[in-house]
Amino acid sequence: MSGRWVSCFNPTYVHLSVFATHSLTVRERSDFYDALGMDAIAFDQEVIRQTNNTSARAFPTILNVDHPQFFPRLNRCAERNLQLKAIDESSTPQWLKTMRKLPLQLGIVGDILRLYLIKPIDAEATREMVL
Repeated sequence: MSGRWVSCFNPTYVHLSVFATHSLTVRERSDFYDALGMDAIAFDQEVIRQTNNTSARAFPTILNVDHPQFFPRLNRCAERNLQLKAIDESSTPQWLKTMRKLPLQLGIVGDILRLYLIKPIDAEATREMVL
């Protein structure tokens, strides 16, 4: 494998992991953002956009957060995570919890994989050349 592929793999994985974790956390704490009069989803998206733009200064690639599937898939992951949490907190027998959670978990994995496969943006190409 070429070194270029390896150097592009890690930033994509790291950024996606950070952004997915952020989205799940913001959605779990949406009451906090509501109390502040903030739209949690809009806040989440703005933080992701700004972080992605900042990352372009340090990493060779950044995620294409403007791709039409990016935020809808990330939002679905967050919604499924809330459903998983509700299942965990229910008094349903464990075997039934496991059965109910499986399609949600597979959906999250599928969406994360699809997000990972969105072609990243070459951040190095967007930088000005310094001589």
